[in-house]
Amino acid sequence: MEVSKNTNAEIGFTLIELIIVVVILGIIGVLGADFISQGFKGFLATDHRVAIYEEGKIALVRMEREIRNAVPNAIDSATLAGDPADLRFAMLDEDAMAIAANVFGQYQENPPTTTITDLTGPLALGAVLSIYNRTWDDFTDPNPVQRRLYTVSSVAGSTMTISKNLTPPRASPRKRYYAVDRAVRYYLDGAGTLLRAQLPINSENVDFATLPAQPGYPLARNVSGLTFSYSPTTLMRNAVVTINFTITKGGEAVNFHKEVHVRNVP
Repeated sequence: MEVSKNTNAEIGFTLIELIIVVVILGIIGVLGADFISQGFKGFLATDHRVAIYEEGKIALVRMEREIRNAVPNAIDSATLAGDPADLRFAMLDEDAMAIAANVFGQYQENPPTTTITDLTGPLALGAVLSIYNRTWDDFTDPNPVQRRLYTVSSVAGSTMTISKNLTPPRASPRKRYYAVDRAVRYYLDGAGTLLRAQLPINSENVDFATLPAQPGYPLARNVSGLTFSYSPTTLMRNAVVTINFTITKGGEAVNFHKEVHVRNVP
């Protein structure tokens, strides 16, 4: 059987067309694969950013809530000046002040006195309270007698007997007092983990001036550039603690910033 020259030509053209189609499909496949790859990379980057944002948000919310409840002026500004990645402060005992006892937080006696009477109700027996705390040193003086902290040793009605004589100039000009139950520390370890440690305050004789480095509980990982700064109160605003840090994950980095106002009326 003989094959005509026209048939051979048709076969040749068909092969060329197939080759052209294969080449075109290959080019389209390469371009499409790159397009799909970029889409997956974008999805992965977005996923990392969302994870970073959630982790950083949780850490910021926790720190903001606790810093807002700091005892007035009981923020370790000296440590901040030397190590801005280490924040230490005393925290109010909200349960003792409002939720459990409905304590007003203002007493009536004039100093000197060993008893104070709240306008609404007393703190519980054994509670620790701060009166006219002006600095972190007032709160953590190595000599417990010099600390402006007092323990409720007995209760009669709304009147509390305190563990030390309240004398001028230790008395608050506005006769305020605050229940306090813990000292808190936020710091960065060598592995880039933002940690939180606390030391319960059970009595005025507990040595909480130096908070323990451990045990600390992680708030966020892969943290860098952590800095805290403290701006004392002015006539125009409350004191402010500023927080800055960066979390990095999967080649993505998100910066976090927060300014937290704290009580400034001792």
